[in-house]
Amino acid sequence: MKNLKDVAMFLRNNILTDIPDTFEISTKLKSGASDTDIQKGIKDFRSLLFLLFDTIIENVGSYGAICEIEKTTVSFEKTFPDLIYPMYMLYCIGLRGGLNDVSKCLLIDGDDLNTAFKVIHGRKPNQHLMFLEDLGFVFSGAEITDKSYRLSKAGLIEIQYPDSYYTLIGLKTMADSAALIGKSYKDKNAVAGVFMRCDYHALALPKKFTHQLKDCINNLQDEYKNFLINVHEFLLSKDCKYESKYRMNEFRFTYTSKVTKTVVFSVQISIDRCFIKPSSKLIIEQPSLLSQAPENIVKNVIGYCGHHCDYCSFHKSCGGCRSNLNCCSYATLYPDGKCPNVNCANEKNLSGCYQCDELANCQKGYYENKNEHIAKATALFIREYGEVCYTITLTKAIDSGEKYPNDFDKTGSVTNALNLLKKYL
Repeated sequence: MKNLKDVAMFLRNNILTDIPDTFEISTKLKSGASDTDIQKGIKDFRSLLFLLFDTIIENVGSYGAICEIEKTTVSFEKTFPDLIYPMYMLYCIGLRGGLNDVSKCLLIDGDDLNTAFKVIHGRKPNQHLMFLEDLGFVFSGAEITDKSYRLSKAGLIEIQYPDSYYTLIGLKTMADSAALIGKSYKDKNAVAGVFMRCDYHALALPKKFTHQLKDCINNLQDEYKNFLINVHEFLLSKDCKYESKYRMNEFRFTYTSKVTKTVVFSVQISIDRCFIKPSSKLIIEQPSLLSQAPENIVKNVIGYCGHHCDYCSFHKSCGGCRSNLNCCSYATLYPDGKCPNVNCANEKNLSGCYQCDELANCQKGYYENKNEHIAKATALFIREYGEVCYTITLTKAIDSGEKYPNDFDKTGSVTNALNLLKKYL
């Protein structure tokens, strides 16, 4: 659980800090402004984003009153939408407005903007507009009070930012690029990710985002940053394909082997966790690389019960029972999202059921299911041969055509499932 200030700081720290003086801009985004003006405008727009979040952080109590939430601990899901409403308004203004170089403003149809703002009806849009006024925006042709707002229906609204017209150029260009990226990716989250971070890479309208990892890990401690950059550089040297995706409240990085077309390493970073998921092959072949990982980064792909996460049907979306991103179908049957096997192992300070002396006769949790034998069979295998041997042997079995876990469960007993696995030693 995070408070309003925590979330605002998370979003602020995700804004790109290193923007070069010159960068590529697609011809689709050059709506009358020169490259030089756009490049200066992007930096000025970034300054506006810093100001926006700094103002919220410094005045968290008064802003919390606008959102009707306290500055005490609340869920991220409740806090996050309220924080992005001013950003959504800015996005609508930039996307729907047209630059007027003579008046140094954005011109926008009142009806058009009113339609866009309907999405935040009931969330005090007038208060958010007043918040933007406090940041320096001037809305000519709009009546904004602490109780309501009215946009001109008869003509155009002029929106100015007297501190810097370049800020409006940057706002307009970032909004247009975010919209085009979202349309290209068919991903609405990409829109917020590009716009809220002032991600200048988007102005080139790339087919995929492959910019440096270091741009996206500002929220992490140095030991996390150093580890992830080391892995990043190592995998690129091994000719892995690298892709990054930013959803409004998290980053995802994926490294895929160009030879086998399989995911070698993935990372998820959000406000309260950093989860890495190496493939079994990487664990086996590069133990020294992964040994550099901070202790509290999850790197074991074997569940407490013995199930292997790499070969689970949920492996792409689930972080496993050792993470804060546990989507195990069995765990979801329990209120706390943890199965009895996980709780028991933690109570005994064991890294897995395979370390327990009571394993052979255990009927707890997953082991009480009379139709599924693979979990206990693999736990018994690990106890005898170890985790690395288990991963290698199971991989051999699957490569030989065995379906995991179905073929093992079809053997009818734990002993038979264990013997089938041992066949591939």
